[in-house]
Parts: sequence; C-alpha cells; structure tokens
Amino acid sequence: MAASTHQAQLLTEDDGFQVRSVPTHTLRPGHVLIRTRAVAINPMDHKISPQDIKGWCGGYPTVIGVDGAGVIEAVADDVTHLKAGQKVLYSAVPGMEQGAYQELVLEPAIAVGLIPSQWSFAQAATIPCCTFTSVALFASLGIPQPWTNSSFGTNRTIFITGGASSVGQFAIQFARISGFSRIITTGSHHSEGLVKKIGATHFIDRSLSVADQVDRVTAAAEGSIGPLYVIDSICLVSTMEVTFALASKNAPEHQRVGLVLPAPAEITTRFPDVQANFVLGNARTLKDPQDAAGLLQHLPDLAAAGYCPPAIRIVGKSLADVKDAIEEVRKGVSG
Repeated sequence: MAASTHQAQLLTEDDGFQVRSVPTHTLRPGHVLIRTRAVAINPMDHKISPQDIKGWCGGYPTVIGVDGAGVIEAVADDVTHLKAGQKVLYSAVPGMEQGAYQELVLEPAIAVGLIPSQWSFAQAATIPCCTFTSVALFASLGIPQPWTNSSFGTNRTIFITGGASSVGQFAIQFARISGFSRIITTGSHHSEGLVKKIGATHFIDRSLSVADQVDRVTAAAEGSIGPLYVIDSICLVSTMEVTFALASKNAPEHQRVGLVLPAPAEITTRFPDVQANFVLGNARTLKDPQDAAGLLQHLPDLAAAGYCPPAIRIVGKSLADVKDAIEEVRKGVSG
C-alpha cells in the first residue's frame, strides 16, 4: 500500500519550484497509481503561463510535467488490462494528481501503456508526448496509423520539417513504418546522418531560401501518387512559409498542414485556402479515442519494427533536479 504522503516538485505562484510533501492520491475508477521512475523535460514546462495554470489546474500550487515512466503501485477494480508491478509509460497533464514531476501520479488507464522490453525507463519517458503528437498529426492529415496499415505510404511522399527535433524524429519513424516511399525532411547539415538513419530518404538544408526548399521538395515528390502530406514540427514563420506553400499546391481537399503550434495570422492570411491543423500530443485530446488505445496496445509492435526513442541525456536523478533541467531546456539545450 502506498504511503499517505509523497514528494512532489510543486510549482508555486510566489516561490517557483519547491519540493514538498503532498497527500498521496486516492485511487478511483478508471485510474492507475504509478510510482515514477523517470520523467522527460518538455518545452511546455518553461512556456506554461499563469493563465494556463489557472485554466488547466485551477491555480497554484500545482505539479507540471507531461511525460513519465514508472511502476504501477495499484489499479482500480474496473481496470483489467493493467496490474500492479508492471513497468509503464504515461501521458500526463499538469495538475496535482496527474503532473509528472512527483513520486506518485494518478493517471487514467487510457493514458498508460506497457514499456516494451527494448526501452529503459529513461527512454520510455521520452515517448508519450511526441508519439501522441505524431498520432494526432497523422490523423489530422488523413493518414492511417502505422499499426493499422504499414503499406499505406507505398509510392506516396511526406514532408516533415525539422527532422532532428523530437517530434520530427518520431514523425519520420511513423512515416517509415507506414511504408512511405519518399520521406523528405529539413535540418542543418550535421543532422543529415541522424535523420537518414531513422528513415528519411531526402534531406534539404534548412538555410536554403523558401523558394529553393519548395522547388526541391516538389522535385523529390515528382511521380508520387496522391497528395504531398505536410507536417511542420518546428512551426516558425520561416518553416510555415515552406509548408503552407507546398500544401497550397495540393488539390483543394488536401490543402492542409499538420502543426505543433497554431499558425500566426501572417501565415493564414497569405494562404487562406490551406487548412492549419494544430494538434496536441496527449492521450486525452485525440479526436478518436481508439487511436490512443491502439498506440498503447501496439507499442511492442512498433518497437519491434525499429521505433525507438531519440538519444537522451540524463540531467538529474531527483525531483530537486527538475528545476535546473527545465532551465536548460529554456536555454535551448535538449534534456
């Protein structure tokens, strides 16, 4: 039985991050109590605003963190596919119960999946947010999920900006497992080897002009069937100028871009016919709940097909280290 209290890295309104004891969560139907063994830092951790805290969490203090992995302590009676002692990863949301940066989290079973044997806790903790983002991006473009159709991409082309980013790496792997014949991505020269190793077939230097990037993607996609599928995993104005220009060349019903951030007005007004599909990477926000269940069920199959976490760097071993790790990410260092 879990102790009556546990340690949490609380985000307070006046004093910032503070490690404190909090009451351990009471198990309720449909949920799983998990002892956290590893967490992954996400850019949203330093971008979250007081307004977000009020809207998502009801105010301060709260616990943030959206990616974690650990061992199940207890499961509700109505949860039959999970059991105590199993190693799991989980898709978290900020809040006292479900924020990842604490020793014990209470997560809905729909956001919890078994860790494939190939992955450590630290590797598994990097999976949820970016993988659910890939699921949402594919769904937003009408692409079947890779565990449902591994040959959908035959003779088709997909373009993904920022292939070396976390979302970019996962999206490239999704495209590879989905059988895409041409997987085109952008980046700096030092990332070319990495993105090709995980599945990219074509690499374009991100420093080229918008017109040059559009021309090179168009040339690489020549002869493909269907539309050019377009994902922007970076979502700067400079990358959206490329992705929206490419999507605008598709037939009207396929003029859409999958985005990880909302498109600004300066882009949407220039490309009024292109559908900007902004998605969130969380099990709870997917339009089709079956996509969440399917992903978690098929993680072992994806791992067997070579789906793997990005290279990781351990930046701490305790809750007290979370504050410094978030600061490193804020400065632009991946954690």
